[in-house]
Amino acid sequence: MNLRLPFLLFSLLVAGTASGQTATLDFISQGSALLSFGPGAGDGTLSMTPDPVSGDDIEIASAIAGNYGMCGTIGGTVTIGPAAGGAGGSADYSLTGLSEFSVYDGYSNYLTGYISWIGAKGSVLSGIFLPQQGESDEILTYSGASIPLARIAKNFNEAGGATVELQLPESLAELSASDGGASTRFDGALVAIPEAPEWALPAGAAVLAAAAFRSRRHPPALAG
Repeated sequence: MNLRLPFLLFSLLVAGTASGQTATLDFISQGSALLSFGPGAGDGTLSMTPDPVSGDDIEIASAIAGNYGMCGTIGGTVTIGPAAGGAGGSADYSLTGLSEFSVYDGYSNYLTGYISWIGAKGSVLSGIFLPQQGESDEILTYSGASIPLARIAKNFNEAGGATVELQLPESLAELSASDGGASTRFDGALVAIPEAPEWALPAGAAVLAAAAFRSRRHPPALAG
């Protein structure tokens, strides 16, 4: 059964490389958005079910420059592979899928990146951001006038790489054992890291899928 999501308080910290701090971005479930589990290959699939009022999945809670509550989506369906390496909450799962991470600035522009999901352990789902096709192969792109979003893009792109994690209140093993009927709240974080060499040339299929995601974007919000 669906669970109504409470608002959780997290901070958004975006620090320049000159300060010696790692750039991070924390987000929360927006309104009644849920991470929903369904039937599929292996142990099933998961995807975002957006808040029915706003159509958004996530909300950025605050920033050094002030609170602003910008919202966005994480689109795409992720396939959960069979469990390995343990039982119950300690089990490791493979994840396969590409998601578009997008935050709307309120003026027809988006902060956008593409997540390649890697795996899950316990209640944490992990992925990496793929470099986007173009002259600069940026991790996050943004062309609007929002100072906070421009700062986020700048700091993550200067780092050259980023990971993402979703934290669930229950283990993936518990949720996937519900025959595809479970939905849950979530929170998450992006963390900038130095780009690993193997990320520089992502698989051609992943890059093409990212381009397809971008072509389907439409304002003011994306479907989860």
